[in-house]
Amino acid sequence: MVLLDPNITACPDWEELFIQLVESRAWIDFSQGLDIRLMNRKKTEMLMEMKVRQVHFAWDRYSDKDSIVQKFKEFREVTGWGYSKMTVYVLCGYDTTIEQDLDRIYTLRDHGYSPYVMLYNKALLSKGHVLRHLQRWVCDRRIFKACRKFEEYRP
Repeated sequence: MVLLDPNITACPDWEELFIQLVESRAWIDFSQGLDIRLMNRKKTEMLMEMKVRQVHFAWDRYSDKDSIVQKFKEFREVTGWGYSKMTVYVLCGYDTTIEQDLDRIYTLRDHGYSPYVMLYNKALLSKGHVLRHLQRWVCDRRIFKACRKFEEYRP
């Protein structure tokens, strides 16, 4: 079952909807991702009762770091899920430096998440732009696992 709701965790009726999803016993695909900032223990535990192959979150603004990293830690601690089950979209090139983008990517990886780089205005970036290389390094899982630091990656 593919859910097209862009943010079910913000819905006032989230609990009733989560119960329906659990009781359906269907495989659930949250196509638009979940908002980690709105996750709490109860939502996380109910999510764990659902049949999900993978969950997606996003970390768009570097300025959210102080609050969002703790939420990622708490979610991982409660679920015990690993890298292959938790993906985080990382918006790069909007209002961040490459150093801030790398900080988010390394932080997510170090906390057991699989980062996935999304480029802002990708069509406007030249083929050799550093952000295009960053996206390829992170999004190609074989390269990302083999080369631990972007500074060592040679496209």
